[in-house]
Amino acid sequence: MASTKEVRAAGIMIFRILNKKQIEYLLLQASYAERHWTAPKGHVDPGETDELVTAKREVQEESGLHPQDYDIIDGFTSVLNVIYTSLNFVHHTVHFGFLVIHVRNLISV
Repeated sequence: MASTKEVRAAGIMIFRILNKKQIEYLLLQASYAERHWTAPKGHVDPGETDELVTAKREVQEESGLHPQDYDIIDGFTSVLNVIYTSLNFVHHTVHFGFLVIHVRNLISV
């Protein structure tokens, strides 16, 4: 019988508005798959009870952006539920929210 395990993760979808017709999003290449690009996100560490704390930590670890580098839209959150099927049934809950509308220090790519 397959076991059930819930994995909690959180992240921030970072974007900046260049003008009325252009928006840029920050996507990072996943370390495990060359063709997989995603917003900064990661697992909720033991002891972390607030997804916003996790999301800010993951953004800093993965992109180098600090909380003072961006503004967060209050009250916005979206939960993405992903179910992976393999030998084990895993319910993966990712809390994307806290969308960023203004990045103070522009990112060069």
